[in-house]
Amino acid sequence: MKNAAYVFIAGTVVLATVAGAAYAAPGKSREQVQKELAAALQTGSVVTGFQGLSPRELNPDLYPAAPARPGMSRAQVQAQLAVALQAGSAVTGFQGLSPRELNPDLYPVNTTRSVAHSGAKPTGTN
Repeated sequence: MKNAAYVFIAGTVVLATVAGAAYAAPGKSREQVQKELAAALQTGSVVTGFQGLSPRELNPDLYPAAPARPGMSRAQVQAQLAVALQAGSAVTGFQGLSPRELNPDLYPVNTTRSVAHSGAKPTGTN
């Protein structure tokens, strides 16, 4: 069973190398594509096996931590929260409902989705 898994992984790597070279972005040389594949294999970001998971996802303790992605600043989060609270779309309490859902007569009819649920940036921020 282990031999079959190794053969499958080796075949996947060969297939990824060939497919990666065939569908590489214009201007990339074969060596550049092979270096990118080697880097992806080293970081565990190439999906292999039947589960559809990368080695990093299967064994996260074997790979270095992924770099953190930049998020919103504190001011942006506070501005978004203020807009959501004013619109009544921020979920509060233990019921899992927003104030707009609990008391719809206290808020104007809004036909668009709220900022908190749409992922849009509130107005007046960068």
